[in-house]
Amino acid sequence: YYQKYVDTAIMDLLSGAFDYNTVIRRVVTQMTNSGLRTVDYATGHTNRVPVAVRRSILTGVSQITGHLNFYNAKKLGTNHFEVDWHAGARPTHAVWQGRVYSKQQLVSVCGLGTVTGLLGANCYHMYYPFFPGISVRNYTDEWLDEQNKKDNTPQSFDGKAYTAYEARQKQRKMETAMRAQRQKVKLMESGGADKDEVMLHKAKYQAQLSEYARFSKRMGLKQQRE
Repeated sequence: YYQKYVDTAIMDLLSGAFDYNTVIRRVVTQMTNSGLRTVDYATGHTNRVPVAVRRSILTGVSQITGHLNFYNAKKLGTNHFEVDWHAGARPTHAVWQGRVYSKQQLVSVCGLGTVTGLLGANCYHMYYPFFPGISVRNYTDEWLDEQNKKDNTPQSFDGKAYTAYEARQKQRKMETAMRAQRQKVKLMESGGADKDEVMLHKAKYQAQLSEYARFSKRMGLKQQRE
């Protein structure tokens, strides 16, 4: 059931007919309306539906795009690819992002095909056909080294230091906690809970929102309230 709806969502996105947020919101609604609240994986890992759906759709679209880029590169006669760059990448990805690799090196250096590597779970990177001697790189090695140094310089918030990657992870945890709290409020309201108790949990949610905005501003991160 879960895989069927995620597959349909990915096809809707690839067709260009819908945007990410519309598709993710629709699939999450379909699943929660059916009574499904969590997704249990064969490994024993469990995620709440919004987390699992978002990760599967983003990762699925990226992997299909990667296959299309391999197809285009073959048609164009090149075996080299430039991997794109983004701020706050996980440390194991920061060492190879933004550089040029052969198709074989995408596997051996960047970990393409593994859960934790290039195009793995929650990876935001993509690679594009590159023509040595003709194409111009988007990022120089010097610029990449400078950005890595900047990302690894901790910033403090309420007495605790965060690198760029740690700040992004903290932001995701805060978003997950807010979604869970909002769902709790809705369930309490639909279940006819005491109004004062509901108000208390609504106040907690507002406090979480305020803390999220404050943290995002301090770390220079864009809020992702959707």
